[in-house]
Amino acid sequence: SSTTESGIVSRVGTRDSTITTFAGPTSYTTTWTTTDDVGNDVTQSGIVSEHGDETTTITTFLGPTTYSTTWTTTDEHGDDITQSGIVSEHGDETTTITTFPGPTTYTTTWTTTDGNGDDVTQSGVVSEHGDETSTLTTFTQDETSSETTEDVPTDATTDNNSEEVTDSDVVTDDDTTIVTSDES
Repeated sequence: SSTTESGIVSRVGTRDSTITTFAGPTSYTTTWTTTDDVGNDVTQSGIVSEHGDETTTITTFLGPTTYSTTWTTTDEHGDDITQSGIVSEHGDETTTITTFPGPTTYTTTWTTTDGNGDDVTQSGVVSEHGDETSTLTTFTQDETSSETTEDVPTDATTDNNSEEVTDSDVVTDDDTTIVTSDES
């Protein structure tokens, strides 16, 4: 490849002699910091030409665009989850710089006070994000374990010896009668 130079040449007859060659511009790739339209510092890179005390930008490389966004991905259980964070986009390639920590959801048990001032144990699903914990759902108490009692109907009958015997029917929550052994 050929280069063009400039300088001082002396000519005597047909013979040229170079007295001095001027230093030409030097081109190289570099990175620099500038200020954008909003006043933020922005790092750029490109090719510059330096000649003496003067530096001229020949071209600025298109840099990645950085922004925060939200996206959907799949967790380790195959469920779709929404995440958010900071990504860098350069051409067709998008790279996640950081993912913001999201809330953690789990099942737990806690103690609270009911309307009568009594301690009540509850359980449910809570979401924890930073210092904040929110109850997403509270499980209801199983109705079969309630402490309410029901009167069981009884029938007075006599046995083979003419003695009075009391039979009782067992009543379930849906008011169906279970047959006692005497009736089967």
